[in-house]
Parts: sequence; structure tokens; C-alpha cells
Amino acid sequence: MYYRRHLEDRLTGPVSRNKVRLLFGARQTGKTWLLRRLLAGQDTRAFDLQDTAVRRRFEADPATFSREVRALPRSATSVVLDEIQRFPPCWTRSSVCTMPRLPAGSST
Repeated sequence: MYYRRHLEDRLTGPVSRNKVRLLFGARQTGKTWLLRRLLAGQDTRAFDLQDTAVRRRFEADPATFSREVRALPRSATSVVLDEIQRFPPCWTRSSVCTMPRLPAGSST
């Protein structure tokens, strides 16, 4: 059974468009599940840093993350970094500032 969360309106509303959002919370509380539900049907690129191969690729060359996001098709509306605490260089100011702008009206 799914229980709607008050946070959903804030994450999907116009105030969240074209913004960087960090979703913090205790372990095993459904953060990833919530994002998957909210972004279902959208052209979303997810990077799961719990996946050792993904994390090692970014550790070998931290600029890889920025390059991969810049290479996304224009139809991509959201980028999700799951387990980002495992590789902090992905969320430095320089990484966020070098991200391309997503199309107007997209959700992030």
C-alpha cells in the first residue's frame, strides 16, 4: 500500500522546477522509492552510486559525471544521484554549476 507524502507536492510543484533538490532522511524510509514514483514516465537519468561500477567510474575521473549529464538528450527532464554521500565530488558547487539547463517546464 502506498501512503502519499506531503513532500510530493513540493517536489512536483512549479517551485521545484529547474532546481537542485537534496532529499535527506533516515535509511530505509523510501526516499529512492518516492523519487522513482514521482519521476515515472519522465525521461530521467539516474546514477546509483551504491553500484560499485558506477562509483568507480566517477572516482577514476570525477569530471565524468558532468560530461555524462551534458551529453544527455534534450528530452531528459531530471537527473537523480542516489547514494550521493558515497562520492561527494558529484555534488560540489562546480559540478552543480556546470550542469546544463533543462528545458523549461521540466521537473528536477
